[in-house]
Amino acid sequence: MSHSDTACVHSPDHITRSTTADRQIPPRRHTIRRHQINSKTNRPLIASEHSLGSDHPDTLTIRNNLANALFHLGRYQESASLHRLVWADRRRLLGPRHPDTRESVRNFTAATAGARLQARQSRRRRL
Repeated sequence: MSHSDTACVHSPDHITRSTTADRQIPPRRHTIRRHQINSKTNRPLIASEHSLGSDHPDTLTIRNNLANALFHLGRYQESASLHRLVWADRRRLLGPRHPDTRESVRNFTAATAGARLQARQSRRRRL
């Protein structure tokens, strides 16, 4: 399994991409394969939305981290959709100039660009 096929969960609300240097995994860390990203990583998001509410900053952070994990797994369209929701919520709750809102704009832009590039490459392969 290559490092591009995994994402690492350090805690329920912190998801990052695994690298080759991550060979020694701390006990609380779990590796999530590409096909497991929805079932395992949505649990903290669902729990946070239920206990804190969908507009709570921690819930938005969990949602943002999930979108970042999807991005690093090459699932750009899913990532862009989730980043768009985070951006809209942060803009509404924090305002357009808040650093987290600006981060969401950058994340959404990168995911959208990735989705477009992936679609172009897919069309080229079909030709």
